[in-house]
Amino acid sequence: MKYSVDRLYKDIVAQYVKERDSEDFILRDVQHYLKVFCYIISVAREVESGKDYEEKTVIENMLNNDNSLFSYTFFVSSRSQFDYSWSYLRKQWDEYAKKLDCACKFIIDMIDKVNVLYRHRSEFIANEFVFADIFVLSFAEATCLPHIEIKWENINYLFNVDKSYHISAKIGDAIQMTIKICLDKPDNTDSFLSHLTNWNRNNNVQADENNK
Repeated sequence: MKYSVDRLYKDIVAQYVKERDSEDFILRDVQHYLKVFCYIISVAREVESGKDYEEKTVIENMLNNDNSLFSYTFFVSSRSQFDYSWSYLRKQWDEYAKKLDCACKFIIDMIDKVNVLYRHRSEFIANEFVFADIFVLSFAEATCLPHIEIKWENINYLFNVDKSYHISAKIGDAIQMTIKICLDKPDNTDSFLSHLTNWNRNNNVQADENNK
């Protein structure tokens, strides 16, 4: 079983459906957050399918072909209460494309890390892994399959991810260790997993000693 962009999409939509009937569910806001997430996922799919091109080129082509976005920025700039010109908003497209590019690179890299963790799932069945304080990975106790949920309140962080992000390993509310992943540097995930495996084993030994 390989985790994928499509699996991530299905996990988050399933989370939304499950939470929809909760008393604490703020329907309007989360509906909007889900739309943002789904759009970013659609961009990530385009980036994955357009591997013969640079990611930023794929994203820029998507934006340039989106006439509704072009028209909307014109509408917003025409409002008397809005302080920015249409020219300014068009210039922000470059920044928007950069942020989408970073968000897609993060998601695709995260999925690679999920698949690495899945190969070592027997070691980390009790752990949760938090990616950039946005996505939380866990492994189902019965099937050991990976499952991801999103922290809706932190979805804006997707537009703050640049060339690096953090992965934190947790048991319950306790953070065991955190690693910084640099997207433009050699992968150091194996070292992180080695340290975490040793931490888990040492603490299991200590727990066994305390229970004697």
